Amino acid sequence: MDFATASRRGEPFDALIAKKRYLPNPVARICTTNLKIRTLARFLISLGWEEDGWTNAVGLRADEPRRVSRMRGDRKAETVVCPLATAGVTREDVDAWWSEQPFRLDLPLGGNLAGNCVGCFLKGRGKLDRLMRAMPEEFEWWAAVEEGAVKTTAGTGARFRSDRPSYRAMLETARTQGLLFDEEGFVDDDTIPCFCTD
Repeated sequence: MDFATASRRGEPFDALIAKKRYLPNPVARICTTNLKIRTLARFLISLGWEEDGWTNAVGLRADEPRRVSRMRGDRKAETVVCPLATAGVTREDVDAWWSEQPFRLDLPLGGNLAGNCVGCFLKGRGKLDRLMRAMPEEFEWWAAVEEGAVKTTAGTGARFRSDRPSYRAMLETARTQGLLFDEEGFVDDDTIPCFCTD
């Protein structure tokens, strides 16, 4: 696998869903564990690192103490460290560092709103609405996966979230309805704590 052959349209996520036969959801958060944590461990074990172990440096900051306190290795061979948190680095420090660089990351919507999982079902509805308006193409996969799951399951595990509209319905709302407030008046709603790097 290299840059040219890496999957970019959710193929590993599709394979996980097909294998598990249900969609991840707020109760069964199978995506991070299987697509990131265990994948990294399998790779390092394939290199023969299990006996000596490895250190996993996670970029959690000092202003994320709850997430930092929950960090544990997924395997006996893994030691997890949070060097930014240990050094007292906050979001403001990170933003200041990036502002001094000679280039810009050009992240969508001018910040980290999209994150590393644009359509994560743990994001609050307001964040998803804003992202869907800005980059609707990124949500086609989420809508299609839910629609496929509805067709192949007997009513269980057919949606990422049962407490809000489907991704297709939210996407259509974002496409067809105007904004009540402009982007300046956007109020970020709470996102379920995801601990995606835990």
